Amino acid sequence: MEKCSETQLSSQMADSRTAYALSLYTKISNITWDYNAKSGTIAGTIGNDDLKTLKEFSIDTRKNTSYETANQLWSMIGETTL
Repeated sequence: MEKCSETQLSSQMADSRTAYALSLYTKISNITWDYNAKSGTIAGTIGNDDLKTLKEFSIDTRKNTSYETANQLWSMIGETTL
């Protein structure tokens, strides 16, 4: 029972850290995800509150590696901060 409790506590802490990391990435990136995007696609908008701009994006994850997808997202984030 004790081992089970330790495992649950460890899992809860990991979930908490993951939730914190995700909220931090959301805040930094200003990405709003489109959860209705078709399968094999990630889509959404990247906003800039200071400039009051929104840039829509849609990336086909079947044609790009994870690395390429991440680079495309970071490039778009960079473009919205100019």
